[in-house]
Amino acid sequence: MALNHNEVRKHGLDETDRLRDELNVLVSIAVLVDGDVLHIVHSAPANWPRWHTTVGRRAVAHCTSLGKVLLAYRPWDEVVAIIEAYGWRPYTRLSIQEFPRLQEELTAIRERGFAIDREERNLGTVCIGAPIYNFSGTVVAALSISGIVESLTQETWEERASRVREAANRISYRLGYQQSPAYL
Repeated sequence: MALNHNEVRKHGLDETDRLRDELNVLVSIAVLVDGDVLHIVHSAPANWPRWHTTVGRRAVAHCTSLGKVLLAYRPWDEVVAIIEAYGWRPYTRLSIQEFPRLQEELTAIRERGFAIDREERNLGTVCIGAPIYNFSGTVVAALSISGIVESLTQETWEERASRVREAANRISYRLGYQQSPAYL
């Protein structure tokens, strides 16, 4: 019932299905809860292998593109407090586990407008995430696509990230974000 009243979820369902169908990838929307991302939307193609992400499931924020986006737009001292409170909790040997590297990554995310999870959550999986803003310009959620390393190669990141940002901008626009370059 709570999910059905979540504005981000309501406005994001069509966009996640659109991205899923256009790119044949897994698409998710998440919010930050107690240092983790909480998945509130999950859309997988019919031919997609079973993934471990479902609506209501949580993942360590700094190990996912969704979470890195959500952390990137928070004050650095808040990010440090989150990590100190909940720990690094790495999933793979590629998961970030040091503050200088995390700070560098979050700075890059703010500069380019999207995050990349390079097998930090699951080996063999790449994810690209972008911020979703509310009417006040606050990042309230993140949208991501996920695929296998062979399909989301480094050569495709910029183009795919552009598509993710466009979808996130349309959701932001529906949430009242006036700075969004989106159109409906």
